[in-house]
Amino acid sequence: QKVRLKLRRLNLSKKNVKVGIKTNEIMCVLVLNGKKINNEEKLVKELIGRFSNIKTIVKNINMQNTNVILGKENINIYGDGYIYDKLGDYTFKISPLSFYQINPIQTEKLYNLALEKAELTGKEILFDLYCGIGTIGIFMARKAKKVYGIEIVEQAIEDAKENCKINNITNANYYAGDTEK
Repeated sequence: QKVRLKLRRLNLSKKNVKVGIKTNEIMCVLVLNGKKINNEEKLVKELIGRFSNIKTIVKNINMQNTNVILGKENINIYGDGYIYDKLGDYTFKISPLSFYQINPIQTEKLYNLALEKAELTGKEILFDLYCGIGTIGIFMARKAKKVYGIEIVEQAIEDAKENCKINNITNANYYAGDTEK
């Protein structure tokens, strides 16, 4: 709550910030219609000085005149360009272009309920459509025979594959593509 209030004072919204609720790691994404930030080093120092949990700051370049907020190009200006968070027993790597649930506490409860209600036997093949970074598929994989995930955002698929490695999930495969096709 305090972080959000301070970010508002700096004109940064929740759309610009990803927070690992359980890890307390913060990613700040600065969306620009260009590549240059005046006083970039000063801004970075001020942000990390005010918010010690900032692990990374990324410039996202979006010079398109559309209603899409994020562009496809990211430039790390502080840190390594990603954060981690946990859902249940699983750890997830989150990148600037990757979708991550806005309320991971409720997401964890929902995933556990879905897992319980699915009554998986270990023989099922699951499809995680619009899979993002693979949170649902990875959550279900230990109780299923196989999981296939499809997502149009290539960075999210890279994260999903990495998240399988992080969590020792060997029965899930993720593919970049248009789910509708």
